[in-house]
Amino acid sequence: MDKELIETLHKSKVNRLTTVQALPLAFYPGTINPLLEHSNKVILPQSVLDLLLKKYGDEIQYPIVFEIYIPYKVHTVSKNGKNENKTIDLCLNTCVGVEEFSSNQNYIYIPNHIVEAYSIEFNQNVHLYYISPPKGNFIKIQPHRTKFTEITNFKHKLEESINKYYPVLKKGDSIRVYDPDTQDSYYVSINECIPNDIITTTDTDITVDFDEPMDYQKIQEERKKEKQKQKEEMEKLWKIQKEIEDKERKQRIQKDKEVKEKKRQRRKWASNRKMAKKFGTFVAFSGKCNKLGN
Repeated sequence: MDKELIETLHKSKVNRLTTVQALPLAFYPGTINPLLEHSNKVILPQSVLDLLLKKYGDEIQYPIVFEIYIPYKVHTVSKNGKNENKTIDLCLNTCVGVEEFSSNQNYIYIPNHIVEAYSIEFNQNVHLYYISPPKGNFIKIQPHRTKFTEITNFKHKLEESINKYYPVLKKGDSIRVYDPDTQDSYYVSINECIPNDIITTTDTDITVDFDEPMDYQKIQEERKKEKQKQKEEMEKLWKIQKEIEDKERKQRIQKDKEVKEKKRQRRKWASNRKMAKKFGTFVAFSGKCNKLGN
């Protein structure tokens, strides 16, 4: 087992405040702000606050934030590739703020996007302990979709979302930002936090930098293909239009030739009639012939 996994396992057992059972926020029996689903705020029982006050007292930093560890098991494999039928307890972890301490039982109600991201099962035990990270002054984020950067005032909406719904940020986590104008949600990864990998965002000025959206290259390639397709379609239409114009021009030329030829024939016939009248020359009748007696 590598050093990082050992430290993670050790940290999940040492200084643990308590263990609670997890449920999605939608299962909370009381009334809550629906926009909490687009946050990392949880609802905890009053007993957790009592325990926190008892253990830390005046040392508590506000806003109160916790780090939660979600235990899971992995099977160990021997060097020869055979399963040893042994399991190791490991933990995934993330950071959360608190909306309120109002749960009647030993439950933590967690926004669904966190439940899904960490594959938290219903009623699964999660380890909870109190942390007091420093105030942040810089974050670098990466939108999952280029579309996020195309919504109106996306920077303002991101800052507003962090200020209202994300009191703590952790490097490597993803947050979900809701846009009321499009009624769509956008995921954003936290790629860097300064001065620490875990920071608080309340009552502090944070500079936000952006990494290229995850789908940017794919979107650019698709747009390039679409542009090429449009170009080919325009060239095809232009070719068809040119063929039509060429055909119409040839028809006009042919018609002009026919008109000119008819005019020439008329002039020739008129000239012959004049000559016949002047010199008595016979001019063949070129009209319709009828038999005598008809």
